[in-house]
Amino acid sequence: MLPGTRPLHRGRRRPGAHPGFVDPHTHYDAQLFWDPYATPSLGHGVTTVAGGNCGFTLAPLNPERPEDADYTRRMMCRVEGMSLAALEQGVPWGWSTFGEYLARWTGTPPSTRASWSATAPCAAM
Repeated sequence: MLPGTRPLHRGRRRPGAHPGFVDPHTHYDAQLFWDPYATPSLGHGVTTVAGGNCGFTLAPLNPERPEDADYTRRMMCRVEGMSLAALEQGVPWGWSTFGEYLARWTGTPPSTRASWSATAPCAAM
């Protein structure tokens, strides 16, 4: 421990510091599937990313309208400047609900902590 500092949590055997920044508005909804390091954010000291705060997420998708996934991919290309090929090949599409989208992260966690908000359109479905 540095001189003049004290443990963050009293009673812990080994005090720890938790450096890093929280980025409360990201668009890593797709990118973290192929880039678990959230570049360039992790390199800038961001340790927690949040998505879904802008009202646009990749879920839910209506299973009765498969063209919705294609529309979503193309909108991400236009709005976020992402590659259509990256979205088609790097994202394990196939969910319908927001919960199913979140379940796709099981076993492939990003290197940063990630938090997703269910936006108003998600809550309406």
